[in-house]
Amino acid sequence: MAGAGPNDRTRVAYLRGSSRRTGMEASTGMEADLNIQHSSNATLIVSYNAAETQTSETLEQCRKTMLNTYLILLKTVGWRRFRAKKHDLEQPLRIKLLNFIYPIIFLVLVLASNATEWITCFSRNQVTSTTTMSNTSGAVTINCRSQILATEVLPIAFNAIAYLWGIYLFRFTDPEYLSTLMETVFLRCSDSYSQKRLKRVLQIFLALCMAWIPFTFCANIVRIFSLQLLDDNISIESISEVNTPGSPSPLRYFLVILTLAGYIIVDLVYISVLINYVSQCQLIIVFITSITEGVRNKSLSLEEASKVMFRVQEFLETLNGHFANMQSLCLVIFVGALFFSAKDLLYSNSSSLGTLSVIAGLLNIIQWIIVAAFPLIQAARLTRHCSKLRSLGLEIAARPYIYSDATQESLDGFLLFTSSTRYAANLFCFPFYTKYLIICIVVVGFAGSLLKFPIEWI
Repeated sequence: MAGAGPNDRTRVAYLRGSSRRTGMEASTGMEADLNIQHSSNATLIVSYNAAETQTSETLEQCRKTMLNTYLILLKTVGWRRFRAKKHDLEQPLRIKLLNFIYPIIFLVLVLASNATEWITCFSRNQVTSTTTMSNTSGAVTINCRSQILATEVLPIAFNAIAYLWGIYLFRFTDPEYLSTLMETVFLRCSDSYSQKRLKRVLQIFLALCMAWIPFTFCANIVRIFSLQLLDDNISIESISEVNTPGSPSPLRYFLVILTLAGYIIVDLVYISVLINYVSQCQLIIVFITSITEGVRNKSLSLEEASKVMFRVQEFLETLNGHFANMQSLCLVIFVGALFFSAKDLLYSNSSSLGTLSVIAGLLNIIQWIIVAAFPLIQAARLTRHCSKLRSLGLEIAARPYIYSDATQESLDGFLLFTSSTRYAANLFCFPFYTKYLIICIVVVGFAGSLLKFPIEWI
């Protein structure tokens, strides 16, 4: 730069220094942006890992408290193999023999309980015994009622079918299905229905179902004294040859205790079916809730929501298959027992009903109402939540500003897809709605209050 004055040289030096400072500032700014980006990514990774860890911990706690208890219950009734996690070829011979013999023994005990029930006149649907007095000796004898088909034969057949059905379902289909469903739903829990809340609800369901067993045991104890089965001064007709009035009969006590133990075994079968059905219903309800909230909060795109809804269809197909049919079979047993229990209490001779008989009758009715109402309520709730999916597309179409960036074709396609869904919980091979539950309650209550007819011919 020949001929340049001092001011020019100063200006050039200033511009060069200025450019160096600008370059350094730009470099420093880029490094700062990169550091911020790295720190934000690190924060996201840490938060994601923390959320994943919390999900894993909650799921593991639910498995330990709820699922493991349920699996132990399945092993107790013989529906799940011992050491089921190992392959059959890796199991010792004694475990293979135990897995084969144990269900057979359990089935024999189920059938034996029904047989001893008929021998001892120890019916779960009675509150008073039918007694006769001999004209010659004056001895009092307990006579079993003549409703053999409805009160003895059909329950034996239904209990055997339900037990064999459970062996097929839990041993030869997918024994880990409930665990898989639970894990899938836990990963999609929403803010309004958190993982801890779901864990607490499932634990409450398990506790209520397990509490039903000691409740029925207490009802059976009360019924023993109400039916006078342990009164040595009264003989039982079927074993009157070995049961002399006035003297204790070890055979009589043994048969009564065997029948009582058989009731516990049968109740374990009922509860195993009930826990599985109501838990699946609750898990699917939570899964549907996460979908509807995800669409409303726009955390799910319409395409993703449509794909997730197909999972609901898969879950319902599994639930409405063998699980719903087995629960329907148990409901037939529950409703039949409820009917005969109410009939025996309401239509018995008032002079033969003491305080203990009334208490036994009320306990009979309450125990069958509980196990019959629980699956019906859960099925009605699940069907009601399924109807929310059907109206979700109409809700989004009526408020398009939620998905303002979505095309009209996407909105119309989502509306058409949701309106075509017919998801529902099935019982007795039909969709079960809340209105059906209300109609059943009204009809049964009205018929029970007005109709009074003899059914001794059954």
